[in-house]
Amino acid sequence: MRILGVDPGTVRCGWCVIKEDVWQASGVIKMRAAADLGERLQILYAGLCLIFKTWEPDHVALERAFIGKYATAALALGEARGLVQGVCFSFGVQCTSYSPKEVKKSVWRGDATKAKVGAAIKILLNVPRELEEDEADACAVALCHWGQVRANMILAKGKSYLYP
Repeated sequence: MRILGVDPGTVRCGWCVIKEDVWQASGVIKMRAAADLGERLQILYAGLCLIFKTWEPDHVALERAFIGKYATAALALGEARGLVQGVCFSFGVQCTSYSPKEVKKSVWRGDATKAKVGAAIKILLNVPRELEEDEADACAVALCHWGQVRANMILAKGKSYLYP
Protein backbone atom coordinates (compact mmCIF):
# COMPACT_ATOMS: atom_id res chain seq x y z
CA MET A 1 0.00 0.00 0.00
CA ARG A 2 1.48 3.29 -1.12
CA ILE A 3 0.55 6.40 0.88
CA LEU A 4 1.14 10.00 -0.15
CA GLY A 5 1.40 12.40 2.78
CA VAL A 6 0.86 16.09 2.07
CA ASP A 7 1.64 19.13 4.21
CA PRO A 8 -0.23 21.73 2.15
CA GLY A 9 0.90 25.28 1.64
CA THR A 10 0.69 28.10 -0.87
CA VAL A 11 4.42 28.83 -0.92
CA ARG A 12 5.83 25.44 0.11
CA CYS A 13 3.95 22.14 -0.05
CA GLY A 14 5.70 19.16 1.48
CA TRP A 15 5.00 15.67 0.15
CA CYS A 16 6.16 12.17 1.04
CA VAL A 17 5.47 8.74 -0.39
CA ILE A 18 5.78 5.68 1.83
CA LYS A 19 5.04 2.06 1.06
CA GLU A 20 3.55 0.85 4.32
CA ASP A 21 6.20 2.15 6.75
CA VAL A 22 9.10 2.39 4.29
CA TRP A 23 10.17 5.76 2.83
CA GLN A 24 10.06 5.86 -0.96
CA ALA A 25 10.47 9.55 -1.90
CA SER A 26 9.72 13.02 -0.64
CA GLY A 27 10.18 16.64 -1.53
CA VAL A 28 8.77 20.13 -1.49
CA ILE A 29 6.79 21.84 -4.22
CA LYS A 30 8.08 25.41 -4.06
CA MET A 31 6.23 28.45 -5.35
CA ARG A 32 7.35 32.06 -5.54
CA ALA A 33 5.89 33.94 -2.59
CA ALA A 34 5.61 37.07 -4.74
CA ALA A 35 3.46 35.31 -7.36
CA ASP A 36 -0.29 35.74 -7.15
CA LEU A 37 -2.29 32.93 -5.55
CA GLY A 38 -3.68 31.68 -8.85
CA GLU A 39 -0.19 31.17 -10.28
CA ARG A 40 0.97 29.39 -7.12
CA LEU A 41 -2.06 27.08 -7.21
CA GLN A 42 -1.29 26.22 -10.86
CA ILE A 43 2.25 25.23 -9.85
CA LEU A 44 0.90 23.21 -6.94
CA TYR A 45 -1.60 21.45 -9.22
CA ALA A 46 1.07 20.56 -11.80
CA GLY A 47 3.44 19.29 -9.10
CA LEU A 48 0.78 17.14 -7.45
CA CYS A 49 -0.33 15.66 -10.78
CA LEU A 50 3.28 14.70 -11.53
CA ILE A 51 3.63 13.06 -8.10
CA PHE A 52 0.36 11.12 -8.63
CA LYS A 53 1.43 9.94 -12.09
CA THR A 54 4.91 8.96 -10.90
CA TRP A 55 4.06 7.26 -7.60
CA GLU A 56 0.41 6.16 -8.07
CA PRO A 57 -0.60 6.40 -4.40
CA ASP A 58 -3.36 4.18 -3.01
CA HIS A 59 -4.20 6.63 -0.21
CA VAL A 60 -3.54 10.29 0.48
CA ALA A 61 -3.15 11.75 3.96
CA LEU A 62 -3.47 15.49 4.37
CA GLU A 63 -2.68 17.66 7.36
CA ARG A 64 -5.60 19.82 8.48
CA ALA A 65 -5.05 23.53 8.53
CA PHE A 66 -3.74 25.14 11.66
CA ILE A 67 -5.61 28.43 11.87
CA GLY A 68 -3.34 31.20 13.08
CA LYS A 69 -4.21 34.83 13.51
CA TYR A 70 -4.05 35.80 9.82
CA ALA A 71 -7.38 35.25 8.06
CA THR A 72 -5.99 35.84 4.57
CA ALA A 73 -3.32 33.16 5.03
CA ALA A 74 -5.92 30.74 6.42
CA LEU A 75 -8.16 31.29 3.39
CA ALA A 76 -5.27 30.74 0.97
CA LEU A 77 -4.31 27.55 2.83
CA GLY A 78 -7.90 26.40 2.52
CA GLU A 79 -7.70 26.88 -1.23
CA ALA A 80 -4.50 24.82 -1.35
CA ARG A 81 -6.12 22.06 0.71
CA GLY A 82 -9.14 22.08 -1.60
CA LEU A 83 -6.86 21.79 -4.61
CA VAL A 84 -5.08 18.78 -3.07
CA GLN A 85 -8.44 17.13 -2.40
CA GLY A 86 -9.58 17.88 -5.95
CA VAL A 87 -6.46 16.22 -7.38
CA CYS A 88 -7.13 13.20 -5.16
CA PHE A 89 -10.69 12.91 -6.42
CA SER A 90 -9.62 13.34 -10.06
CA PHE A 91 -7.20 10.42 -9.65
CA GLY A 92 -9.79 8.35 -7.76
CA VAL A 93 -7.79 8.25 -4.54
CA GLN A 94 -9.33 8.63 -1.09
CA CYS A 95 -8.03 11.55 0.97
CA THR A 96 -8.02 11.50 4.78
CA SER A 97 -7.22 14.52 6.96
CA TYR A 98 -5.43 14.57 10.32
CA SER A 99 -4.97 17.39 12.80
CA PRO A 100 -1.43 18.62 13.48
CA LYS A 101 -1.68 17.19 17.01
CA GLU A 102 -2.70 13.72 15.71
CA VAL A 103 0.23 13.78 13.29
CA LYS A 104 2.75 14.79 15.97
CA LYS A 105 1.43 12.16 18.39
CA SER A 106 1.95 9.47 15.77
CA VAL A 107 5.70 10.12 15.67
CA TRP A 108 6.55 11.79 18.99
CA ARG A 109 4.22 13.78 21.27
CA GLY A 110 1.37 16.14 20.56
CA ASP A 111 3.46 19.15 21.52
CA ALA A 112 6.56 18.12 19.52
CA THR A 113 8.54 20.82 17.76
CA LYS A 114 9.20 20.63 14.03
CA ALA A 115 12.81 19.67 14.83
CA LYS A 116 11.65 16.72 16.99
CA VAL A 117 9.22 15.57 14.29
CA GLY A 118 11.98 15.76 11.66
CA ALA A 119 14.43 13.80 13.81
CA ALA A 120 11.83 11.14 14.62
CA ILE A 121 10.83 10.76 10.96
CA LYS A 122 14.45 10.34 9.85
CA ILE A 123 14.80 7.44 12.32
CA LEU A 124 11.35 5.85 11.93
CA LEU A 125 11.44 5.82 8.13
CA ASN A 126 15.22 5.36 7.84
CA VAL A 127 15.46 8.32 5.46
CA PRO A 128 18.96 8.45 3.92
CA ARG A 129 19.22 12.26 3.84
CA GLU A 130 18.22 15.39 5.72
CA LEU A 131 14.63 16.48 5.19
CA GLU A 132 13.25 19.99 4.89
CA GLU A 133 10.63 20.87 7.55
CA ASP A 134 7.64 20.71 5.20
CA GLU A 135 8.91 17.44 3.76
CA ALA A 136 9.33 15.91 7.24
CA ASP A 137 5.82 17.07 8.17
CA ALA A 138 4.43 15.36 5.07
CA CYS A 139 6.27 12.16 6.00
CA ALA A 140 4.75 12.36 9.49
CA VAL A 141 1.27 12.74 7.95
CA ALA A 142 1.85 9.66 5.77
CA LEU A 143 3.14 7.66 8.74
CA CYS A 144 0.15 8.78 10.83
CA HIS A 145 -2.18 7.46 8.15
CA TRP A 146 -0.28 4.17 7.90
CA GLY A 147 -0.74 3.74 11.65
CA GLN A 148 -4.50 4.21 11.28
CA VAL A 149 -4.70 1.83 8.31
CA ARG A 150 -2.63 -0.80 10.14
CA ALA A 151 -4.79 -0.52 13.27
CA ASN A 152 -7.95 -0.92 11.19
CA MET A 153 -6.47 -3.99 9.46
CA ILE A 154 -5.63 -5.56 12.84
CA LEU A 155 -9.12 -4.83 14.15
CA ALA A 156 -10.72 -6.26 11.01
CA LYS A 157 -8.60 -9.39 11.29
CA GLY A 158 -9.62 -9.79 14.93
CA LYS A 159 -13.27 -9.53 13.98
CA SER A 160 -12.85 -12.28 11.41
CA TYR A 161 -11.55 -14.55 14.17
CA LEU A 162 -14.50 -13.69 16.36
CA TYR A 163 -17.09 -14.15 13.64
CA PRO A 164 -16.06 -16.93 11.22
